[in-house]
Amino acid sequence: MLAPHWPAAAPLLLVTALRHGALGAAINGPKLLMLDWMALPNGVKRDFNGKKVPWVALLHLTKEEVEELGTFRNKTTTIERKSKFGINTGTLAILMDDANGNTWVMKGFQLGMTPAYTFEEFVADAPGRFKALPPGWKVRTKLLDQDLVLVPETGIATIISDEFFNAYDKAGPGYSNYKP
Repeated sequence: MLAPHWPAAAPLLLVTALRHGALGAAINGPKLLMLDWMALPNGVKRDFNGKKVPWVALLHLTKEEVEELGTFRNKTTTIERKSKFGINTGTLAILMDDANGNTWVMKGFQLGMTPAYTFEEFVADAPGRFKALPPGWKVRTKLLDQDLVLVPETGIATIISDEFFNAYDKAGPGYSNYKP
């Protein structure tokens, strides 16, 4: 099953997956990046239906997760990358805290093809918009009191998406310079 909010793209996604020997493909975005800067080493460029796209990361998914692309939320997965992301002091960050004490920093706000909210509308009541958080989880916003640098020490980042398909990185020891 492919992302239900992209039904018209399903045939193109299937062809793309087959052409590149992938288990599946999904449209991931468009997203509004919540980052102030990034250092993103690029790899070999591949042609995706006429658009040249460089390799930047390897998403680690099981076969079941590939089948659920675009539908699973609040479930962690890992991504192999050599990138560094930064959010500057004074920037408003949207954070999710899980029941285990981990903090997740929003790095991508899902616009989609037909946005339900502008970013300004979403952030005005971000904590109140979430209806499908697991027990013990909460959402908060924070003006960062220092620069936040997201860079996984091992080259493997842990990521998650929420019910709106916004993208988050895990923050804290081993994943960032501090935990907001």
